[in-house]
Amino acid sequence: MKVRWKILLTSMTMWLIGEIYLGLLGLDEFADYNQFLQDRINLILVVANSSRVNNLTA
Repeated sequence: MKVRWKILLTSMTMWLIGEIYLGLLGLDEFADYNQFLQDRINLILVVANSSRVNNLTA
């Protein structure tokens, strides 16, 4: 797998600038909470799909 260094460094730089900017504005907590909610939704979907598969195989 070939790493696209230019894209990787650009993405990381933009993320870092965004984190600093949101931190200075006091909005970093909203971004963290949004990620928390997204992780919970993903977890719920995984659990629902795995229980559905378990019910089909039983």
